[in-house]
Amino acid sequence: MNDRNIKFINYKGKKLKVIKHDGWTETIWPSGFVRREGNYPEYMEHEFYARCTPRASRLRHRGSPETLIALAQKEETGGAS
Repeated sequence: MNDRNIKFINYKGKKLKVIKHDGWTETIWPSGFVRREGNYPEYMEHEFYARCTPRASRLRHRGSPETLIALAQKEETGGAS
C-alpha cells in the first residue's frame, strides 16, 4: 500500500483517515472507531465476531436503585413477599 491510497476527509469537524485497499475501504475516526466497507478479509470478520457478546445487548435496566436493592435483598433471603 502506498500513500496514494490514504486520504483524510473532514466530517462534522473531525478528521477521518480513509484507506483504500483492493476491493474494500477502511475509515478510521479520531476516537479509534474503524469502519470497513466492501469485501474485506474474512479473518477480520472472524476477529470482530469473536469479541462480540450478544448477551450484553440484552441486559435491561430493572428500575430505580430502591427497586434493585429490594430485589437483591429478596434474592439473598430466598423468600417471596
